[in-house]
Amino acid sequence: MEIGGLNIVEISLFGAQAGLLNIIGGDIQGMQIGLILNSNRGNMQGAQIGIVNLNDEETIGFQAGLLNASGGDFAGVQAGGFNYSGGSYAEAFQFGLCNLNTGLFSGTQTGFANISLEGLQGRQLYGVVNYAGDFVEGAQLGIINVVTGSLTGVQWGLLNYAESIDYGMQLGLISVVRDGGYFAFETGISNIVTTSFRMISGSRNLYSIISAETNIAGMTSITEDIEFVAASFGLGAIFNLGYEIYFIQEGRFYAPVKPLLLPVSLFESNMRNDMLEMMAGGVIPFSIMSISKIGISFCADS
Repeated sequence: MEIGGLNIVEISLFGAQAGLLNIIGGDIQGMQIGLILNSNRGNMQGAQIGIVNLNDEETIGFQAGLLNASGGDFAGVQAGGFNYSGGSYAEAFQFGLCNLNTGLFSGTQTGFANISLEGLQGRQLYGVVNYAGDFVEGAQLGIINVVTGSLTGVQWGLLNYAESIDYGMQLGLISVVRDGGYFAFETGISNIVTTSFRMISGSRNLYSIISAETNIAGMTSITEDIEFVAASFGLGAIFNLGYEIYFIQEGRFYAPVKPLLLPVSLFESNMRNDMLEMMAGGVIPFSIMSISKIGISFCADS
């Protein structure tokens, strides 16, 4: 064991170093505890605890500090401000402000920015940005979730993007699937509102609905005495019944911008083909009501 201000070992070390600066020129099996820097030029099995922890090759163990970096494959835990794994594979838990992995990552990344440049097998949690390259098999939970390959699992955030979805779903304000997605703008009138604008994004299995709607008193049958402006958010799904006939089920929650009696939930069922559209639904909390609407829809399946 070495204890001092500056500890330098030009070859491998089996043991421990404790000081301001700890530097090893080869492999280490043991522990480095440094107030400022722990650096190792070879492989590490053990732990590094300090402000800056650097290991050039494969790391098996634990790193804790403001900056934790492993140049090779990593197996273990990194906890700190910035965590980096530069190998082709990491099986780890990374907890920090920014977590970056250049290869395939298996495990959990938790931080403001969670990035796996190749694939993700596991979870990216609570990030402002969660990013995975080739694929996601697991979950991304954050504000912005992006996978530039296929999604098998769940994305949950304000903005979700996936190149394609194999087996999974997106839950968010806006969800985009480049290959196999569903996107639409709709405008129309009904016996509840006089003007309605809706944006739909996601996939046919599950899509998000954002809408803005107004009603002028005396022009609709259900809300004829109420004038209001409302915004709503909801989810929907399309089920193919065969012969180009589709069943659509949607649920939305309305938040009044200009006074309405109460926030209400709207449930719609829609069966359509290329020539015919039939709708029925209801407004909660008080009663089930028939909904008729006429509108135009501009949609695209990618």
